[in-house]
Amino acid sequence: MEFPLQIRPLETPHQFQLLRVKRDVEAAGSPCDTIYEYRHPYSTKGEVIQKDMTIKATSYPDMSACIVAAKAQVDTRGAAIIENAPLTDLAQLQEWCGPIGKQMSYQGGTNTRKDQGKGVLSVGTEPPFANVAAHNEMSYAFLYPELFIIGCKAAPKQVGPTVIGDNAVMTDLLMKLPLGEEMREKGIRYIRNFSNTWNAPEDGTQFSNWQDVFETEVRDTAMKRANARLGGSEGCSFEWQENGALRLSYQAPAFEYDAKLERNLCFTSIGNHGYWFRQWKPFNQLPNIERPFHMQFGDGTEFTEDQLEQFVMIANASSFPLYWTPGTIVLLDNRRFTHARPPYELPKDEKRQLSVLLLNPIERRGQIEEKF
Repeated sequence: MEFPLQIRPLETPHQFQLLRVKRDVEAAGSPCDTIYEYRHPYSTKGEVIQKDMTIKATSYPDMSACIVAAKAQVDTRGAAIIENAPLTDLAQLQEWCGPIGKQMSYQGGTNTRKDQGKGVLSVGTEPPFANVAAHNEMSYAFLYPELFIIGCKAAPKQVGPTVIGDNAVMTDLLMKLPLGEEMREKGIRYIRNFSNTWNAPEDGTQFSNWQDVFETEVRDTAMKRANARLGGSEGCSFEWQENGALRLSYQAPAFEYDAKLERNLCFTSIGNHGYWFRQWKPFNQLPNIERPFHMQFGDGTEFTEDQLEQFVMIANASSFPLYWTPGTIVLLDNRRFTHARPPYELPKDEKRQLSVLLLNPIERRGQIEEKF
């Protein structure tokens, strides 16, 4: 059965997604409450939520004061959207936001992020047709940023939104289904496939190489950094290929404890599953386990097609789209809110220029059983 990767087309009625979630929840024997009537994608509720989170930069004497106010809102509510910031250079994100946290590199990340200056990074290099699934930034890693910041210098109107998801709502829905319990019990096994930059595959299936990802050409150093960034105390398993390519795997909990909310939150993204490449040639011609990245349950069993679709629908039912305008800056508590990007087609002579900043690296704590 084929289905979209993460966000259904904008013209798809949100009621379909809500009905699917309602059906699955009731089939699992849980009562169906109004939780997903509050936050569903592409609805007027999303506009209300966005307005409620918005801070006007022009209301403050300077950007330093505005960022401090935004950070205070993130600490209490999890997110802040700044509008009308005088953003003319993407590197300004570091100048304005750097004082509120410790900067973090993207070493070990799944994508390619280019340095925009002062450690400010580009958004991922996925092509516009690729559907970037809802995720907490670097949730697959042992070391991840507590604060995720996105800034917009240029954007087309009503095209290429970032979809923001409330992770508490998503977790509540997930735990009403057998899928949530299975993730809780088994955890996740992550699999990463890296090519060798000096012996790239001729079939065009090079997505990332271990030299760039771990910023070294020495195998022992790459493995040390992979253990520190990804595997944590349990470390990673390494399989070196004859051509110098690398496959590594490691285990992680499916949930992360959030001390501010005093509860566990889902910390797993469908975007780390090999099926994310279904629409992306030539990777979609490979088995899931041979695609650039893949995930299984912690015991090595695969997610079923129905489970993948449930994950998609739950993420949709707890999200709203943010359409960018120049000078918009979004600050997200990286545990409490996810972000995604549906496919888009850039109009002629239009640009979509975004950058990101990762702040406050923290080690993954994992789930606390009595906090579900």
